[in-house]
Amino acid sequence: MLQMVLLILSVIVALLRGGRLQPLPKFAMSGILLLAIAMEISTVWLTTMSPELVSVSYILILFFLWKNWNYAEVRIIAVGASLNALVVWVNGGMMPVLTSLARKTALPMKEFHANYFWHTALTPHTIFPLLSDIIFIPYPTPTVISCGDVFVFCGIVLLIQRLLGRPIKLSMLMGAKE
Repeated sequence: MLQMVLLILSVIVALLRGGRLQPLPKFAMSGILLLAIAMEISTVWLTTMSPELVSVSYILILFFLWKNWNYAEVRIIAVGASLNALVVWVNGGMMPVLTSLARKTALPMKEFHANYFWHTALTPHTIFPLLSDIIFIPYPTPTVISCGDVFVFCGIVLLIQRLLGRPIKLSMLMGAKE
């Protein structure tokens, strides 16, 4: 739900800034990205293979991002995807989630794990706990995300601005004069 709200808000902001639908850029290896997304979706039915499928999907996603490195927004997404991949890979193919925050979501813990097949509870044995799902977002529906997700979301928002013809120059965000 959070992802959908961000996408819609990004499009609205781009349109308010005078953006218009542009021809989509030719991303290299788009099929690889679609395969990675399909692998993550398939974890709904292949729950026993979730850690392996998610791990391989991260490899494919990072390969896609590397092949499209020429877009600054893709580099931001790559930082987030790399952080998420790292914590997933070092924790056995599972994304650790802070249980106390997961309890604040709309789903009870049993349902939380049943609906998020590649999540596991954050424990004292978790490697890189700061990269885990430890950020609570209460709106639009309560959810828990990681710092890698923040980078991914920021990169996607900026990419949508570019796709609608109104790119936000990263130098402007950092206060540099043109």
